[in-house]
Amino acid sequence: MELNQSLRDRLAQIDIQISLLEGERKIVQKKLQSLKYPVLSLPFDVTSEIFGHCLPDLRDPESMLNFSCERLPTPLLLSQVCRAWRSVAFETPKIWATFHVSVDEWSLNSALASKRFACWIERAGPALLSFTLGKHPNHSSTPTSSAILLPIVAHSGQWRNVSLSLPYKDLISEHFEFGVHGRLPALETLQIQGMSAPLTPVDAFEEAPKLRAVVLKRIPPTLILLPWRQLTQFRGERLDAMECLHVLRWAVSLVECTFARVDEHMGESTLLPPHLPLTVLHLRGSFVCSDILAYLTLPSLRELHLDGDDGGSGEKFVCFLSRSRPPLMHLSLDDAYSYILGGYRFLLDLVVLDMPSLNVAEMSGLVHRLRDPAFLPKLASLSCSVWEWIKPHPKDKTSAINYGNLADALEFRGNTNNSGARLKSFRMKWQDSRDDPEDRISFTPPPDFRLNLPRLQNLVDEGMHISVIAEVGQLSEVWI
Repeated sequence: MELNQSLRDRLAQIDIQISLLEGERKIVQKKLQSLKYPVLSLPFDVTSEIFGHCLPDLRDPESMLNFSCERLPTPLLLSQVCRAWRSVAFETPKIWATFHVSVDEWSLNSALASKRFACWIERAGPALLSFTLGKHPNHSSTPTSSAILLPIVAHSGQWRNVSLSLPYKDLISEHFEFGVHGRLPALETLQIQGMSAPLTPVDAFEEAPKLRAVVLKRIPPTLILLPWRQLTQFRGERLDAMECLHVLRWAVSLVECTFARVDEHMGESTLLPPHLPLTVLHLRGSFVCSDILAYLTLPSLRELHLDGDDGGSGEKFVCFLSRSRPPLMHLSLDDAYSYILGGYRFLLDLVVLDMPSLNVAEMSGLVHRLRDPAFLPKLASLSCSVWEWIKPHPKDKTSAINYGNLADALEFRGNTNNSGARLKSFRMKWQDSRDDPEDRISFTPPPDFRLNLPRLQNLVDEGMHISVIAEVGQLSEVWI
């Protein structure tokens, strides 16, 4: 009897505790429901704008056909955080208007992919579309199914920024040309990467009143009809030198132009007419940079990048400067120090100079030149990479360059009493790519550098940005 009564008493106590806990639970629940998360109190337009900044860039596209639960496309991920975000996401067309379509992924599950694409486009509504469309290079010989191309082409009137990596046959197919030609009222930028040998000219993009920027990769500009005269930006990769000249001849409104990895082939014999609007020119990965410049007159050029020297003395470069007399302010020269020595008298407006491939002798010569007030008088920023190729003698403790001379030159350039612009930034990187650790330059700053470090530090204190870094293989150390 006593045991039964004890159990009943214990059960009564538990019931009382449950009652108290339930009351406390209601209080906590009420307080929790009254809380408002700051992120959910943002106005709709602010949250919508934030969502827009969450999207990946078209240069690093995110496939809309990724059906894996582990990594959903960003718009779907945002819509699954909470009901409030889901509502904002579904009412923000611009986050659905940027996407990547993989032809290979679409082919694996055509029915599901078609449904996803239709849903995506419906949510994008009337928003202008920015997208990439492409297939794997291994499938470049197989034409893309019209079941994939037609739904995309049907919305050509909304195309704004488009990147295509498709077999050449797709671009000249009847259904592609019919759906695109003359139906691109909003197209602003276009990138095309050819995946097979060209046969006949592509004319689908001939009429695009707002097209201003074009990138062509592995597709000759002579085999694609474009509104060349209205283009302001162009980038061409894997073209030959003559094709580069054709572009500059046709695209008379270009402001910025880049030619990358140009093949050596030149058959031109006369100068091109002066190109007045061009202000930025990049010639990268080319062994014919100076050959191209030999045919150009660019009186408005303000920025020039040359990556790749033909081993000459820079005579064509100097002739180009003498002929064009451009107000050049930014110059980058890879392995072309002789160009500076020959042409500095035409670079009176130069503000930024970048020389990523100097040897020790050239760096010493450049330091000496900096003491001349007539040498690049408006230079405000100088960056260079110095390559050490010669193994120093184990007992040789001298510097590869004289840091006392360097400090003298920087003090001269940093002196506000001198005529001309004051040097505001100097960056130098010592580099050695040899595999044998015994052959590499030492990480330890030489005595000459340590001796002149207070002078360099004093320049830093006065406002000049100075950076000296030693880099050996994958390792690096900051000296100042």
